[in-house]
Amino acid sequence: MTVVILSIGVIGFSELLNKSFTKKEGTAIVLNELVSNRNVPMDKDLQSFKIGLKKIEPKINLYGSESDSVEIFTYLFDGKDIILSLNYGIPDNANEYNGKVIILVDGIEVSNSSMDKESGPHSSEILMDKVSELKITITGNVKLWDVTFKEMNYWWN
Repeated sequence: MTVVILSIGVIGFSELLNKSFTKKEGTAIVLNELVSNRNVPMDKDLQSFKIGLKKIEPKINLYGSESDSVEIFTYLFDGKDIILSLNYGIPDNANEYNGKVIILVDGIEVSNSSMDKESGPHSSEILMDKVSELKITITGNVKLWDVTFKEMNYWWN
């Protein structure tokens, strides 16, 4: 009887410790709600487009660059752990079918996605620890849409 009670107590205590020191995802926050290095105009009437004959309808935001231009968006997070979620691709009506999305955290590249005509729409979620500065670079005719992040917190935060 004593062994059963002690086993239940040890298991319960270890589960409590595990739950206390495991971070949980917060609610999704739209990336453009943060202060950026530039004033990004957000059109409330987000236009749909096609990628690989699939109709894309952005719901919350849309970022992009045109042809040879490079767009860089910088956001500050004050050392937070986050999960970045984004969708990206090159629309079918683009005049050139090449582009790249590069994501840097504190100057270190964490993602580099190149696209061409055969690339369809992509979705990505990236876990990033202790982010002070997040920089998203878009080159070519790439579009990013519905970009959000979730802050990772302990249950007591």
